[in-house]
Amino acid sequence: MPVERTSYLPYHPPSPTSPTSPTLPASDIHPALRPAALRPSSRARTVPSQSPLDRVAAAVEIGSSDSIPQVPRRKSTRKEDPYLLLRRFDTVIVVDDSLSMGEHWAATQSALETVATVALKHDQDGIDIHFMNHPEKSAWNVKSATHIRRLFSEVEPDGCTPTGECLDDILRDYLDRYAQTKLPASPSSAPDGEHRQPSKIKPLNIVVLTDGEPTDDPESVIVSAARRLEALNAPLHQVGIQFLQIGDRPDAREALEELDDHLADVYGIRDIVDTTQYGGGDGKEGITGEMLLKALLGGINRKWDRK
Repeated sequence: MPVERTSYLPYHPPSPTSPTSPTLPASDIHPALRPAALRPSSRARTVPSQSPLDRVAAAVEIGSSDSIPQVPRRKSTRKEDPYLLLRRFDTVIVVDDSLSMGEHWAATQSALETVATVALKHDQDGIDIHFMNHPEKSAWNVKSATHIRRLFSEVEPDGCTPTGECLDDILRDYLDRYAQTKLPASPSSAPDGEHRQPSKIKPLNIVVLTDGEPTDDPESVIVSAARRLEALNAPLHQVGIQFLQIGDRPDAREALEELDDHLADVYGIRDIVDTTQYGGGDGKEGITGEMLLKALLGGINRKWDRK
């Protein structure tokens, strides 16, 4: 039986001059053994630009304050708005709608809209409008100039100038409510007998638009209100009354200035009254910014009362 022969390929040992080794990725090669072509070059490296905030954050992270950029301070150009004081007050505008106001009715409307527009911007509760001879046309918590124009258009000047009577109605109602806030807390009707504190009310800023001397006695009303405020130990700014004169009658100006300058000295009471003239008297010159500030703040801020 013939024997089968196995065929073998000849063996060739590897050449010593051409060694072979496994191929490794460049990232697995020790940096010192990498070819120069694979080493990162500091000259070729690109560093992304950093914003000032990035630089500040990096400096804080490494605990260095030397590299924190100095941001120049900017001077504020904003000025404090003096009308912001009105936010703390309830504003009430009293309109003299007497017969003598007929010749100044257009100026009265202009004064009312100007004063009311500024007051509305700073009183979220709205403002109150009172007409001396037409109390049925008065309105509370008015919040728009459109409403004010509608009210004014429904009133015709007529009658006398009952300034004292109108102020007495407003001040009595307000001071009665204010007195309630000074009472000690009383037990509520709740089963646990929890004490209920009377709700607070805002200070009162009254602006009176009038052309002249009252036909009644506002002096007694003002003196009585000031004394009651003292008895209640109310803050000095709790109530203020500003007379804004429409027209330029000298006798009317004298009567209003008497209320402003002499009541405190004569009766030994707090000064709660201020007076100013609207737009040169006849209103044709309009109202300046300082006039408007005094008209709205003179009764509640002694700084503007003295101007």
